[in-house]
Amino acid sequence: MGKEDNKEDNKGRMNRILASYKQYRAQGGSLDVARPQYCKIMNEFNKHIMELVFEGNEVKLPEKMGVLSVRGKKSIPKYNEELGRIDNQAVDYGETNKLWDKCPECKERKQMVYHLNEHTNNIRYRFFWSKERMIVENKIFYTMVFTRANKRHVSQLIQQGKDYYVEPKKY
Repeated sequence: MGKEDNKEDNKGRMNRILASYKQYRAQGGSLDVARPQYCKIMNEFNKHIMELVFEGNEVKLPEKMGVLSVRGKKSIPKYNEELGRIDNQAVDYGETNKLWDKCPECKERKQMVYHLNEHTNNIRYRFFWSKERMIVENKIFYTMVFTRANKRHVSQLIQQGKDYYVEPKKY
């Protein structure tokens, strides 16, 4: 889920595998487990969890730390007439630059090209960490950031035809 790094962020939150080894040892973790072996175990565990998520499973994390999954949501482009742009879609900067190279008038008007997810019928997929049944204090402060490699792997799976749960439309 993350890179092997020996860094902690400025708020002292443990967010790397090597930093978690220090906490493991401070809490009385076994001396028989050396740091390289600990990192290998953690990496294999993370890979296993992500493989289950890639397969389309909802994975319950240990110690009631929530549920991981990939979810999709139908996205309907919303045009903002005041600003003259689509508000809820990501800009495709590569295609926008190509358009601007071909059409200087479009560049002057700052016309953008957007990712509309037409290949998935306008469904935007993302990793979802449900903290609904999580039993910890201040759970709103917990975050999980997925690696770019994991995001790209899910994107490849979706483009190859893998289906994930799509949230029903709310009325």
